[in-house]
Amino acid sequence: MEFSLGFVKSNSQFVLKQFNHDEEPTCKILDVEEILEAKIQGLVVDSQSVDPEQLGQLTKHMKYFPVRQNKSLNLNLSDFENLDFSHGLEILKQAQAEWAMQNNLQFLSQMFETLQNLVKLYPNDRTAFFEELWFLIKGNLAASELSLLYNDIEIANKGHEKNKLVRVKVTGGHLPNPVPLEEVDEKLLESYAQEFGPHFQLCDFVPSKGHLTATATIQKSPILIFGKVNEINRLQLSLLKALFDGLNALIK
Repeated sequence: MEFSLGFVKSNSQFVLKQFNHDEEPTCKILDVEEILEAKIQGLVVDSQSVDPEQLGQLTKHMKYFPVRQNKSLNLNLSDFENLDFSHGLEILKQAQAEWAMQNNLQFLSQMFETLQNLVKLYPNDRTAFFEELWFLIKGNLAASELSLLYNDIEIANKGHEKNKLVRVKVTGGHLPNPVPLEEVDEKLLESYAQEFGPHFQLCDFVPSKGHLTATATIQKSPILIFGKVNEINRLQLSLLKALFDGLNALIK
């Protein structure tokens, strides 16, 4: 298992710490502008060493991963640099659990508006729809990586041509990246053909590896979900079921 954490030690620099179960953790100093490119799973900010304006900018990264102030973790720079794998993983799990709870409480408070926005996107911009859905599922699960495999329609450019069914994968860590399915993805989608039902379904979750597999449908069109997730609870699963049930009830 591998993961990375960042510690912002000043307005301009952060420490990237990379953890691997089979190796000693490594640290390097990077510019704060490289945070999103660093593929971290969580960010700790030294609130006493960062001015309020920069702190506000860093907090916006909570769309992509958990951001915590160091005082809430009782963690200084020296402590962070000396973290071993088990303590680093403990901090990551705690931060992700709280981040997922915040995301899910926000979804609950804005569920109707969120569903209405998705329903409007679905017939007009399928790519934008699945990118928004990707963010919702990633935030619900606190997934460090997430992939959605689904069917799309390629609109014909000429009058005599017919629209064509294509299969797409939206995948990424911090940002969704839509790409055509490769042959291995096609086979995966086919291998789960019997798992697609009318509701969201968790097919498999291996905590030791952090691998999650789930299926869902929208208007009988299959969606296969793969995520890198440390933990999952009944609230998260219930909200995902409510999300897809709501979409199926509203999309005509």
